Amino acid sequence: MLKKIGIGLLVLLLAGLAYLHFIFVPGVDASMNAVVDRGPYPVSDDAQALHDTLYIADLHADSLMWRRDATQRHARGHVDLPRLREGGVDLQLFSTVTKSPRGQNFAQNSADAPDNITLVATLQLWPVRTWQSLYERAAYQAQRLAKIEADPDNRLVIARSAADMDQPDGTIVGLLLSEGAHPLEGRVENVQRLFDEGYRAMGLQHFFDNELGGSLHGQSQAGLTEFGFDAVREMWRLGIAVDLAHASEAVSRDVLAMPERGPVFISHGGVRDDCEASQLRNLPDDILLDMAARGGILGVGYFEGAICDISPAGIGRAIVRAIDLLGVDAVALGSDYDGSVATAFDTSQLAVITHQLVEAGLSEPDIRGVMGENAKRFFTQSLPGGTGMQAPAPRLSANTDLAVEAVRVLSADDMEGRAWGTPGNARARAWLSERITAITGEAPEEHAFERTVTRQGETRDVSGINLIATLPGREADGPILEIMAHYDHIGMDAESGEIFNGADDNASGVGALLAVLDHFADNPPEHEVRFLFLDTEEFGLTGARAYVEDRVDDRPRVALNFDMIAQNEDGEIYASGTHHTPALRPVVEAAADSLELSVIFGHDRPEDGANDWSMASDHGPFHAEGIPFLYFGVADHAHYHQVTDEFETLPLPVYRQVVQLAVNTADALDDALPEIARARTQTAP
Repeated sequence: MLKKIGIGLLVLLLAGLAYLHFIFVPGVDASMNAVVDRGPYPVSDDAQALHDTLYIADLHADSLMWRRDATQRHARGHVDLPRLREGGVDLQLFSTVTKSPRGQNFAQNSADAPDNITLVATLQLWPVRTWQSLYERAAYQAQRLAKIEADPDNRLVIARSAADMDQPDGTIVGLLLSEGAHPLEGRVENVQRLFDEGYRAMGLQHFFDNELGGSLHGQSQAGLTEFGFDAVREMWRLGIAVDLAHASEAVSRDVLAMPERGPVFISHGGVRDDCEASQLRNLPDDILLDMAARGGILGVGYFEGAICDISPAGIGRAIVRAIDLLGVDAVALGSDYDGSVATAFDTSQLAVITHQLVEAGLSEPDIRGVMGENAKRFFTQSLPGGTGMQAPAPRLSANTDLAVEAVRVLSADDMEGRAWGTPGNARARAWLSERITAITGEAPEEHAFERTVTRQGETRDVSGINLIATLPGREADGPILEIMAHYDHIGMDAESGEIFNGADDNASGVGALLAVLDHFADNPPEHEVRFLFLDTEEFGLTGARAYVEDRVDDRPRVALNFDMIAQNEDGEIYASGTHHTPALRPVVEAAADSLELSVIFGHDRPEDGANDWSMASDHGPFHAEGIPFLYFGVADHAHYHQVTDEFETLPLPVYRQVVQLAVNTADALDDALPEIARARTQTAP
């Protein structure tokens, strides 16, 4: 009888364990990490094609908390290796939860509230050592990921140093993040122990206050304690990035004010929005701005609270809102997958976000940054052996996309090289007129001219049409800023039919001129600004000469010319004219400050001989009248006046920086215009 009872009890125990393992725990996992609506959501062919080329990173997933084989695809939850690959994910931060309050809420939680993770550890049969130790819970979850890494068939590498960030296609980089520093258990030496387990990012708090300071959802709302300061310093000493998600405002401000200035980010969150939950869950704007200013990134979550609408469209809007506040370089993805949250899709469906960003009008470089390259940059800098934390290059406020599009359009074959008097030239002028009208709301003035020109022993009757757009200044009778670029080029070879498309010469200058026009249309200038889209530069600067000769007013003016400004892989741009008007040099230096460009002053002295560019482009006729001028350009290059001067040959990142320099310079000239216009030129042409 006793034997039968024993067998019965054993059967019941095994049945209970089987129920826990195969039914109860998976059921809890599925209900707590639900996908509320899998779509199908729209993903355009263009968005999918772009998505397939992206580096994708997610800053937060709690998947190691669940008794799920991450190497196999599951129908429940949000993340496993097969689904990461289906979604194109290259970098996944695996966050480890060690303490979470029962009845957790964003408003306030007592540090003494019953802990859900104790229940998770026991019901999922974690090792007994984890049942009462928060440190052991963190260590166990790290060891689960290390076990996956140990099997080369899984193609997963844990990022322990900056060198680990570069992996071949198909290999997923996993980076360990502790959600809150609760596993330190009040001991600074545990930072080193967690580092040895593979952790390279650590939050400071979760839903509770702890030994380091107050949680955003705790009772004290306190700042860093003395222990908290010591722990953060130790994290930074080792190369561990600090995650401010869930930290109180006071803790966040204390961390950002520390003189050591180590890496700081927010793994999952958002910008405070209209819904109440986001006001409770997210940090205020000024803290986010301080974090971004020192190179930190914000992972935008996909869950209610971090954002107000968890649909793909809502996530897209939340990302755009974060970009508007922080700049695109500070925004990333931070799903909070498998974090006991409901989402609208799992990680295999991330192309829906790419689609929404395309629909929102983000440029391809901005989409690439948000979807993963910002995160890759951050951890490549912050991990041991990295380059060290640096603030990202300042966000380019100029409409560089407009400039790039202008270069692409104007240097296309159907413009036939834009030679003066040709149908291609007329098509270029018509396209420009449409763009100018769209920007300003008014059609540009057409300045038609005819001149008899002798050039290199050849006399010809030359005619053309300059386009002039004028933005009135707030000061009606003050000096005038005249900004110019020529839109003509040298056309086609009459015998071979080869087209000289002139991408650098001078579609690049026209693109910058449009970007400056767009800037001043949105930011009305103090003084009158005239935008001169000049014709027939390629035959004796005829359009510029005609404009100078035909103008009817004699108000003081300053000239700014863009001609061939894109073709330089080394990021160099020449600024000519400051020898004649020295007051222009500090204007350019200030405009170039913080840009990734090398501005070279010169090519404007008589002793330069043939390298004196004072009369070499459309600014020449202005200089001949004693008008102060600035000319931006690059040196002659292998593509100059060749059929190889094509859009595809241009180093667009450098060009975008030059366009920003053009806008910055025009803005600064508007501010300093009376002083510079009075100076006129100090040397004779």
